[in-house]
Amino acid sequence: MNPFGNGSLGALNVTSGITYLPLNTKLQYTTVNVGASGTIRPSGTTGSVLYICATESITINGTINTSGIVNYGNNTWGVTIDGENYSSPG
Repeated sequence: MNPFGNGSLGALNVTSGITYLPLNTKLQYTTVNVGASGTIRPSGTTGSVLYICATESITINGTINTSGIVNYGNNTWGVTIDGENYSSPG
């Protein structure tokens, strides 16, 4: 598995507003740019990992907002993406 992805989704450029992305999906971009007025937010509440990768660069000048989506504290989670298992620490 390539942790940087394959770039199959092309470039993600969020200059303003909110762009919703799915949880528990390996999002494979060439570049990711979130401008100062842009926000990335999960599109649902089912899932545990917002997995964004890029073959070239990721620049975040805006916001990644998971408020109300991800439960903080002692919650545990696990997910398999592309045959790789990920889980909460502990």
